[in-house]
Amino acid sequence: AYPRPVSLKKASVEVVRALAGPGEISAALEGTPKGTMAYRRARASDIEAANRPATAKLLVFPTFAAGAPPEIKPVERGDAVMRLIAGSPNYQICGEKAFCALAAMAEGLTAYEIRFGSTEDSVRLVRELWVEAKS
Repeated sequence: AYPRPVSLKKASVEVVRALAGPGEISAALEGTPKGTMAYRRARASDIEAANRPATAKLLVFPTFAAGAPPEIKPVERGDAVMRLIAGSPNYQICGEKAFCALAAMAEGLTAYEIRFGSTEDSVRLVRELWVEAKS
């Protein structure tokens, strides 16, 4: 595990602040090129567990669409790796090592796209997928 602050943008800042509590979120930065931003602090339990090996079991690609019905779609392992590559700013710098690490990580995981229209739906979908991944 690699505990670090989680970047939040726009409406997610207040949604996560309400879920995590005001002391767990940094002050909001207004007027950035990405709009309002803040950071969810790494939890003490995450930092304590930083040296414990972790194996990826579940990968979720979320999409919010206001009012959308909840939806889950499986993502093929190869497609998941390609999406991770596309979202990895240091991938080209690391080259073959990055590819091998992503391919190895993908071996034991299941990937999904989820589409949701509310925070409650997103939490429920991820919990369902997590329970399934653990079994």
